[in-house]
Formats: sequence, structure tokens, C-alpha cells
Amino acid sequence: MANPVQLRVIAEKTLHSPTNPDLLAYSPSMELLAIGGADHNVLIYRLNGQRVFSASQKVKGVVLDLQKLVWKPNGQLIAIAWSDGTVRLIGAESNKTVHQITVSEEEDTEVTCLAWTTYSATSQSLGDILSEAGSLWKDATEGGLKGKSAQLLDLPRDLAAIDIESSLPKLSVLPSGGTTEDIFSSRASVGALFRPFDPKDNDSISIMVVGISTGHIHLTIFDSFVIGTFPSPLKSSKASRHQLIRHASHPHHAVHGLLMKSTSTLVGGLYFVPMHLGFLTSERSDLSLLASRSSALQNLLRYIYQVQTLMTAEYQATQDLPSRFLGNIDETLAEHGDWTIAPALYHQVVTGHTLPEVKEWLVDELAERGHKRWDKTLTTAHTTLLKLTHTHLLPALERASLLLSRLHGLASYHHPSHSPLGFSPTQIKNLLDTVAALNLAATRVLATTVGEVEGWAAFGGWVRGEIDRLAAGESAAGADDDKEAATVPTAKILEYIQGSLTASPLAQFFTPLDSTVAESHTEALSTTTPLFPIMAKALNSPDPTNAFQKALPNIASLTAHLATQAAAARTRDRGGGEAE
Repeated sequence: MANPVQLRVIAEKTLHSPTNPDLLAYSPSMELLAIGGADHNVLIYRLNGQRVFSASQKVKGVVLDLQKLVWKPNGQLIAIAWSDGTVRLIGAESNKTVHQITVSEEEDTEVTCLAWTTYSATSQSLGDILSEAGSLWKDATEGGLKGKSAQLLDLPRDLAAIDIESSLPKLSVLPSGGTTEDIFSSRASVGALFRPFDPKDNDSISIMVVGISTGHIHLTIFDSFVIGTFPSPLKSSKASRHQLIRHASHPHHAVHGLLMKSTSTLVGGLYFVPMHLGFLTSERSDLSLLASRSSALQNLLRYIYQVQTLMTAEYQATQDLPSRFLGNIDETLAEHGDWTIAPALYHQVVTGHTLPEVKEWLVDELAERGHKRWDKTLTTAHTTLLKLTHTHLLPALERASLLLSRLHGLASYHHPSHSPLGFSPTQIKNLLDTVAALNLAATRVLATTVGEVEGWAAFGGWVRGEIDRLAAGESAAGADDDKEAATVPTAKILEYIQGSLTASPLAQFFTPLDSTVAESHTEALSTTTPLFPIMAKALNSPDPTNAFQKALPNIASLTAHLATQAAAARTRDRGGGEAE
């Protein structure tokens, strides 16, 4: 009898709380061990016992139950299923959520199986195809091609897999705040979300299979590209469902093995169900490229949406405090006459005469302290708005244009036959048009914000001087008053009073649309193409009677329209891949 194999203990760790043996996963590429704790948190340890990080999840203050966990085949991410019907993907070296996948909208659903596997469909190069032609090819080429000649035969495939995005600057990390989720607030998360396409992965597809207690099976490829949710192939009833409990697959076969169990005690038993993924074929060699770039576009749209949300919050900050200051003096002026603050300040700049009510407001209510608050609020908000536009939004739109151009080329190559993911060149062209219109609006936001900064610098400096002058009184007026008056940028001050003081030119970009206007505008956006020339007209020579042109520069509306167009393309994409 052969001697039993002796297993050597590599490491040993004593935990402070019991763990669930079903929630134990070892990384395929790194010496990391993921353990599910009894208090519904995930602990990541190195083999030497050092804890890397822990992850738990709360929704509205309630700790979610940990249900399943599994590593990605390359070990870069770990998928964790929680009791709110979501699977969150976390990086291997931080507890930041990289992706969040909703597998069920129903309450009290449980993930019964979570599997992450890889399919390798080695596509043939032109050289491989010609070499299979046999002796005819060898005779014609005198023994076949070698060296550089053979490499040239791979040129079409290599050109398709070439990566331009790696030449672009990395997207900047977004500031964390309460207005958005913090998924883009760390360099690790942004790097994981926007990882450049590796040509080595062109023949490899990562597939996540999620079994749900309702009997449905959820499929996702390339981390976040959702194929869809499919019902169990076995017949179910109200009293009995068939749940996926185990999954098995081979990296070179498109047929996956599913082990399903009935929930009924009367009709018990296990069922083996083969699942054929029709979209996993060697003929569809562009699937890896298309799906990975589509996933990158999906993440990019999330990034753009969060940038837009932050920009709107900064714009609102430029309006809240000034509107309170100006609202108080407007009420006072209305009680004593027909003046409002803008004409009163205009009158003061031009004539040098200050209304008694305005003097009292400047000296007693606004004063130096209020002016400092006003100045700090506007300066900070405008600076942040400039940074968000120049450093975040415009680079993201540029990257989106490149991604869409690549997808448009691939879709055109497969047209008129269906591409592996189903979207048409027309859909991508419409997305490019919306991105171009959004880019034009963002560029105008940048220029307008610069004008706002310059306008406030002139007006704010003048207001501070008036506060000091009026507080000191006429007796303190010196000989330097004439020199100071000569250096005051009167034209800029008057321009600011007439416009930005009470009606910011940024309002057309960030003021939320009324519900009735938003509904009709959304419908008009869906039927209007191209948008770019209309946007140019709306910004340069707008028609005040045209409601569509008036609402078109709204950044939130354009971002929502872009997301709607992309969702429509993704919905059609999923029709190209079917599970049987």
C-alpha cells in the first residue's frame, strides 16, 4: 500500500471569531485568502497571517448578509454577493468597490451560486488559415512563409487589437463627497475600472455565473458587461423552484454544466443541466474586444455622470449664499421704493451716489465678514468647477469619443451582417454626435466659468472697497480716491451687475429642468439628430422662442440622453448572445 501523501503546513492563523467554511476562497494568482466572517464581513489575509483589509456592506445603516464570494480567475478582483441582490467587485489590494452588479430587484433574494470562470477561444490568424490549406499553400510559397512575412499575415488581427487608450493621460480621481458614490475617489479604483485592453486577452473571456433563489441565472462577462438574466430551464411552480447550487466549465468549451436543486420537499432531487453559451464561438473573434470596450464605455458614462453631478453641486454653491444676501436687500428696497439691488448698484457705480438702504446693507449686514464668506464661496466653487470641467469632464469625453470611434469601426466592418454584440453603426454614430454636443457644451462651460471668475474679481473687489469707504465715512476720504477710481475696471463691474449678479450665464447648463419641460425635452432629444449643429446654434445664436434650443445646453439632460442611447445599444447587444 502506497504511503499517504503528507501535507505540509505553510501557515496558521487563529481568528478572533468563527468563520463560515463555505465562504473560503484562495486567490488564483496571489497568496491571498478570502474568509467570510460570522459578522458578515470579508477578511483578506496573506499566507503569513497578515490581514490586508476587511470589507463589509451597509445600506441605510443596516449591515447586509454575506452570501457568496469568489475570486476572478486572474486574481485581480474578488466578487462578493450580498443580501440586497447585488454582487460587488472589490480590488485585490483595497476594499474599494470597483463594480456593482444588480442581479435581482426582488426583496429577500439569495445568491445560491457564484462562479467566475474563463473561456479561451483562440481565433485563427490568416497565417493559421493558409497553413491549413496544405501542400498547395506550401508549394505556392516554397515551403510557407517565415519570419516577417509570416508576421504580416497577422496584421489585420493585430490592427484590430491595437490600443490607443494607453497613450491617453489617466483619468483623474474625483473628489469624494456626499453627492456621489466614492467609486472614483481612489487611484486604485479608477485604475481597475479603466484598465487598458490587453491584446493578450483578445482570445480570453471572463464569465460570471450567478444563481439566484428565484431560480434565475444571471450572466456577466468582462467584469461588468451584463448579458442578462435567464429563467431556469426546468419547469417551476409556486410551490417548487429549481435553484443553481453548483457550476462547472472548461476554458475551451462553450457548454457549462449546471447542478440544480429543487426547493420542494415532495419533488426533491438534483438535476444536471448543460448550458450552451451561443455567443462564445471562435468565429466571433471580436467578442473580447467589443465586450471589454463596451464595459469601458459603460464605466466611462458612470464617471461622466458623477462629474456632472459634482459640477451641478458646485454651481448650486455659487447661487445659494449670494441669493440669500441679495434677497435680504431686495426685500428692504421693495419696502422703500421700486428699486432692486442690481439697478441700485449700477447707479452707485455710475454716479457714486449710494442709496441709504444699500449703504446700511453694505456696512451693517454684509460688512467685511459677509464679503469674505461670499468671496470664499464663489472662489472655491468656481475653481472646483473649472477643475472638474478641464481635468475631468473634457478628458472623459475625449476618451469616450475614441472608444465610440473604435466601436463604430468594428460595427461598420461587420455591417450589414450582425456584429458579435449586435449594435449598428448608426447607434454608435448617434452616440458620437451626443458626445460631440456635450463636449461643445462643456467647452462653453469652461469659457463661461473663466468669465465668471474675472467678473467676480472685479465686482468683489469693488464691493470690498465700497464697504471700507462707506464704513470709514466721508471724513476719511483721502487724495488717493481719484487714483483708486481710475484703476477700477468699471466696464467689467457694470457687466457683472447687469448679468451674473442676478442671472448667472451658467444657469442654462446646470439649472434643473421643470418636470413638464424635461419630459418633452427628453422626447425631442430622442428624435432629433444630429445634435451638434443645433447645439452650436443654441450656444452662439439662440432663438429665445425655441424651447428645445433653450433647454439643449443642460449638462444633466445631455448626460442622461447619452446614457439612454448607450443603454439602448447594450439592450440590443444582449440579443446577440443567448444561453440555451
